[in-house]
Amino acid sequence: MKPVPTESDWRSVPFCLDTAYAFDHFFGKTRQEALQLLVENSLCYQEDFFYIPTPCLEYYIEAYKDYLLLDASRYDGSSAAWFMIVMDFRQDNVLTLSPATIERMRQVLKHLALHQAWYDADRVHGSFPMLAEQGLNRLKSS
Repeated sequence: MKPVPTESDWRSVPFCLDTAYAFDHFFGKTRQEALQLLVENSLCYQEDFFYIPTPCLEYYIEAYKDYLLLDASRYDGSSAAWFMIVMDFRQDNVLTLSPATIERMRQVLKHLALHQAWYDADRVHGSFPMLAEQGLNRLKSS
């Protein structure tokens, strides 16, 4: 397992205001601590995944994926949909992640595609099967 990202990992890109918020939320946190943040209030932290620098993304995306597979994420359609939106928005960064991380992302996407009702995600969240298929197609090149 990768070590907790260092400050130099975080500062590998210039900070915008949103990166600074992500840093404040996640810097120094273990994967388990990051997971606990998501369990406690996923809506507060899901946007951070747009701005976490790529060297840190591989570490913290694991907590997000873990959260989406927990019973605690039931009825959390926003976080489930947001995961797929982040995948789309950060596509170039995602494709640089390790093959093992990408494979776990594929597994989560397949899970999301089959469980839209479990997450209580309505049409506002889009079609999970369609969004997941788009994400899976983007990951084929890796």
